[in-house]
Amino acid sequence: GQRRRGRGAMRLRHCVRGCWAVAGGGMKRRLGSSKRWPSNIIRANNVVLAQVKLPAAERSGDVLHRLWREVKTWLEGLGSPRADFEKHVMSAFVRAFSGLLDSGATPVRQILDIWGKRGHKMDTGTLHSLVMFHVSRGEVEGALELLQKFRRQGLHPKPATLAAALAAYANEETQTVDFEGAKRFWRMHCYEHLPGFVTELPRADYKTILYLDLLSVTIKALRYGSISLEQFAQHFDELLRGYAEHYSSIPESLAEALCDALEHAKDEGEAPREESSAPFALRAEIVDLADDGTCPSCSFRASQVTLDAKNRAALRSNILKLASLTGLTKLQRVAGFSRWMRENARRGVYFDYVLDGANVAYTKQNMGPGRFNVIQIALVKQHLEDAGANVLVLLPQRYCNSRVPNTIRFENRRNTHMNDLSADEVELLRAWEEAGQLYVVDTGTHDDYLWMLATVAVEQDAVQLSTRDGQSKWTAPFDICNPKLSVNKDRGFGRRDVATMKALRATRGESEQPEKPAAAPPKRTLTKVLSNDRMRNHRKWLLSSRDFLRWRYSQVVHFDLSRPVMKDAPLPEVVVYEPPPFSREIQIVDGHWHIPLAPDDATLQTNPDGIAAKYMKQHAQEMAANPDGAPGLFEHYREMRSEIGRGWLCVTSTRKEA
Repeated sequence: GQRRRGRGAMRLRHCVRGCWAVAGGGMKRRLGSSKRWPSNIIRANNVVLAQVKLPAAERSGDVLHRLWREVKTWLEGLGSPRADFEKHVMSAFVRAFSGLLDSGATPVRQILDIWGKRGHKMDTGTLHSLVMFHVSRGEVEGALELLQKFRRQGLHPKPATLAAALAAYANEETQTVDFEGAKRFWRMHCYEHLPGFVTELPRADYKTILYLDLLSVTIKALRYGSISLEQFAQHFDELLRGYAEHYSSIPESLAEALCDALEHAKDEGEAPREESSAPFALRAEIVDLADDGTCPSCSFRASQVTLDAKNRAALRSNILKLASLTGLTKLQRVAGFSRWMRENARRGVYFDYVLDGANVAYTKQNMGPGRFNVIQIALVKQHLEDAGANVLVLLPQRYCNSRVPNTIRFENRRNTHMNDLSADEVELLRAWEEAGQLYVVDTGTHDDYLWMLATVAVEQDAVQLSTRDGQSKWTAPFDICNPKLSVNKDRGFGRRDVATMKALRATRGESEQPEKPAAAPPKRTLTKVLSNDRMRNHRKWLLSSRDFLRWRYSQVVHFDLSRPVMKDAPLPEVVVYEPPPFSREIQIVDGHWHIPLAPDDATLQTNPDGIAAKYMKQHAQEMAANPDGAPGLFEHYREMRSEIGRGWLCVTSTRKEA
């Protein structure tokens, strides 16, 4: 029946007797009668579910066999199949009998016979229970036959089912591993080439989960002497390279198991191995990398992993495709910015940083009585220029007039009203435009597309110093971690924007800083964008998860201000969360494997919001709770830099000369 108009929302609730009821407002209707299922069958089902929750050693075989005989008699006397409840009861019995190694085989065979005679289709949950039954009894071949049978019928098992079957190839009691069988099983059932769009989703597929499971079996095979060190190193490298395509770290427990296995192999002597011309050694150690990425164990220096030319071109293409969705005119404007960048490159003008002007101007100003503030852009811009960087400011056209819209949140509402810029702010905008350091984004064009395009321009391909596997030796143009590098030290170039900032500081009672010579131009690096934009509305459209994070972590830079710029108040301190000189992701070079570690209960995926996101949020919370006693911005930045190098697994292989 239909719900009456005006009644409450319809709800589904599970009744005690296993039936579904619909309740909405004053209406209540039972779907099915309580006489549909016999009370003894419902009671038997509840007892079996309670037995499933117990450890295998505590389950009562007599109780389960008695209940199964009762349910079996009831099933054989039924007419037409009642799929949902029948499958639920039989699947529960399979899970319960999986812990009874001696007496559980006969009931499970009977369940499968009745399942087929009743015409029920196998589902992934019941298949998982059947596989776990065979695995618990050590019948790997039986589990494999089931998987092959139902896979031919188009049923794809859950990753947990495949992981359980794969783990069964390692026998803990006999301390043996059928490693060849495990490899065959993994390549047959786990290593699937999924559609391309799956890799773009922020979730794990078959391969990303089961790489770790096979790696765990491989470590056990080394510990039990089933494979040699050379064989382990070969398989370890293959698995790690595939795993690194999706994830950036491994669980700490797996790293500890690897270290223990290598120590055990050393104590017990070399495992059986093939003849080789020179001895082979493998060493693993959990270390903390230095601030520059140097490993204390092997002196390997981790590098900043960036996009290669192919992925850079893919990101350029995707940005233009997104722009084309809003119309041909918008696409032409975005392409016009790309041409403008190329013309500057031909004249020898390159930009080390691109400022997301609107994002900088609204930082800590998006709540009343804040406003769009050009002075904040000038502070961040000079902070970077003091170190010799060339900076480009991107601003939408509506913010480049003397009267601009001001969008803030006030009393939990988003309000927009017009606001007049001060004379100093107007002077700064004019000075940047005359110096070629301001690009005005046309109305209606998404400014995010422009600063993203600037970081992957064709000119960037010539800057990248590729080594192997897309890794580039990245050198920071300056040490932003030095707290003495302050915006209050002007260079005295005689530019109009510098003079304007000096006059502004004088009106606020700040002492004039001594002039200093211009900083030496830094070595050209990949253009970076300074913005606190999380890009949550762009992630899934631009690149695969791994490539997007590589680009974000190496070329999207976060910043923070100690306080917003307010009238007649001292200017705030600026902190730029410059990317560290190395990436916290798996790095493999010439027999050196360096792998970041993650707690066993933590996600293995990299934080898509950026490396500095949690520290900026933490600082904001501490400032709100205790404005006077909260740690400074630089303390949070140093903590962020030190966390990058904390907890790495260093695995090195050496071949000793005969």
